[in-house]
Amino acid sequence: MAARCARHTRLGAGPRRQEAARFTQIDAEINAQTERSEEARQENASQALTLRQFAALSLALNLVFAQAAVTGESWFGIDKLKHFFLSAFATSVSFSALQAAGANRKTSMAGAIGASAALGISRELYNLRTTKVFSIKDLTWDAIGTGAAAAILSKTAR
Repeated sequence: MAARCARHTRLGAGPRRQEAARFTQIDAEINAQTERSEEARQENASQALTLRQFAALSLALNLVFAQAAVTGESWFGIDKLKHFFLSAFATSVSFSALQAAGANRKTSMAGAIGASAALGISRELYNLRTTKVFSIKDLTWDAIGTGAAAAILSKTAR
């Protein structure tokens, strides 16, 4: 009888081990699928954020250019960006040139702001003479670009 129980136990042990191995394999597959679905969810979330940002940028650009089409001149057109960056560049170059010439920081800053303002006004006077258009909006962006460059230059190392 004992031999029969031992043989019966041995026969039953094989299928149980196979069943346990199969459950372990199924568990591993479920974990792998869960990890893949989590990665996919994170990727989809980042793509959704990118699409939201793209939609917001598209809407903003459409509003800016629609305003320019209606009024003829916008506060936020490409031309205004050029005025901003050209004035900032002129301020920076003038400041650096005056510093290289030996002027102190305060004098260099005043000279750079004056040179950039003179450049902006002369451009608008040229536009008035050639196209009969003098733009206060352009001058405003010139002043903003000059101010931004002056603010950055004031924080540089002495």
